[in-house]
Formats: sequence, structure tokens, C-alpha cells
Amino acid sequence: MNWREIKTNVEGTLFYVKGSPIWEGRFEKVMSFHEPGLAPVLDHTGWYHIDENAEPVYESRYLKTYGYYGMKAAVLTKDGWTHIGILGQKLHGNFYEWSGNFQEGFCVVKTDEGYHHIDNSGSPAYDQTFIYSGDFRDGIACAQDESGWFHIDRAGKRLYDHSFDFVNVFHKGYALAKDSEGWFHVNKDGQSKYEQRYFYLEPFYNSIALGRTQDGEWQLVSEKG
Repeated sequence: MNWREIKTNVEGTLFYVKGSPIWEGRFEKVMSFHEPGLAPVLDHTGWYHIDENAEPVYESRYLKTYGYYGMKAAVLTKDGWTHIGILGQKLHGNFYEWSGNFQEGFCVVKTDEGYHHIDNSGSPAYDQTFIYSGDFRDGIACAQDESGWFHIDRAGKRLYDHSFDFVNVFHKGYALAKDSEGWFHVNKDGQSKYEQRYFYLEPFYNSIALGRTQDGEWQLVSEKG
């Protein structure tokens, strides 16, 4: 059986192959298989990862496990969140209040000081912490401090000096941003692509974005506004 063929049901309680359930009654909760072919599951012993034959890949059990990203998985122990490799080995001795998943060689974690990114060794990627920070995409992440929302690079440096009410990730060169007037698109310098502001707005797809004006009118918006 190829692990890529194994799917989960909507309730997250069963695995399926070509529409037929497999391993019925073995697990209480299941999550999707990820590279290199491992999936998080829950049974009466706790959370752990299985291979494509439903065999555990290590002996440890956790309060919660998530899927492997970049061959690393976030797991919750009694001491907090930490990270393991594909054989279940501990990758570092750090524990966190919360952990995201590894993306592009970095992972967002939360401590009592705030949010920041760690690298593959578990070391902080930069010195400062944020009220919140998200995953890196193409080397850029969203972050929040007392001034508002903005974008940072892998070194934790702001891409621009000003802040917004909210920002989203960059997609095809532009990110969604919100100020007191509404939503719009910005470039990597944090500059708006046009004057108007929208009540609702989506990312650009092939140079066109769906938006809704403050008056409730739906529009298709070009990169030139």
C-alpha cells in the first residue's frame, strides 16, 4: 500500500484507500499522512505516528502530535511542545507553550516572552520576540508588535518601517493589508498598489483578485487597481 493513496474521513476518525475504510476500530483519531509517509494517530495509549502499514515508528506516546513537515513533527509532552525526527528522536531539549510546524527550515514557537522562530537545531533565529508571528513563505512572515502588523525576513527584520491593522502572507508578489479604511494589496515595501479600500478582498490569482466594496458591490480587481 502506498501511503499517498491513504486519505482520512471528514471526522478524522478513519483512514480510507480508494473509498474503502482500512484499520477500522484501531484508532480514535487520525490525521493525514505526510512525507516521508507517516501519520499522527490517537489510541488508548496516546498520540504517536504510524507508517503506511499502521505500525508505530517509535515507542513514545504524547498528549498530542501533528504531522511531519520537513521531516520534523511538533509533539506535546507534559513539559510542553517540542520536536521529534522521523524515528521519534528528540531534536533538541527545548519546550514551548505552543509550536507551529517547520516551514522553510524555521518553526514558530511561543514562550512566556512571546512568539519567535527557531531554526532546525532549535536555536532562536533572531533575538526579538513578537506578540504574534506566522510561518515563513518564500522567506517572509507576518508579525505583530505594539505598533501593529507588518512583515519580517528570516533574520526577524522588518521589510518596512510602518505598520498596519493586519497583514496576510505574500502571494504572487503581493500581500493583503488592512488599515482603518479597509483592505488593499501591498508590495514588499509595504506600499499600496492603488488608492481604494475594500470591505473584503482576496489575493491575486493570475493578476486578478475578488473584492467587495464598502457599498457591498463585488468587483474583480487588477494589480493596477
